[in-house]
Amino acid sequence: MIIKKKKLLSERTLKEIEEQLNPLDFYRINRAELIHKYYIEKIEHYDKNTLAIKLKDCKNYLKTSQSQTAAFREWVGK
Repeated sequence: MIIKKKKLLSERTLKEIEEQLNPLDFYRINRAELIHKYYIEKIEHYDKNTLAIKLKDCKNYLKTSQSQTAAFREWVGK
């Protein structure tokens, strides 16, 4: 018996997904995470060049990569 795995997304990389999203609404904050502007609840300074982002209805904070922090601040208007 052969079992086929169903894929939820046809894209293989986060980069491919990112390219299909509206850059006014979505931002890639680090190598592994994309966020939607609407769901940002709070932004705090984390360390030297990193921000901690609290999303609505999430317990954990997400962190920007150092290389993305300046561009993220500009994107979010902060």
